[in-house]
Amino acid sequence: MRAIREVADEYGPEAANERASEVVVDRRHLEAAREEMDTA
Repeated sequence: MRAIREVADEYGPEAANERASEVVVDRRHLEAAREEMDTA
């Protein structure tokens, strides 16, 4: 979800939906998600 939010922040929600198939989830997104789970 963080990767899609980054695209939405940069291009806007509608463009993010159009580009959803182009979004790449990489290691930093997974590490950020893990950190959020550890602090929750």
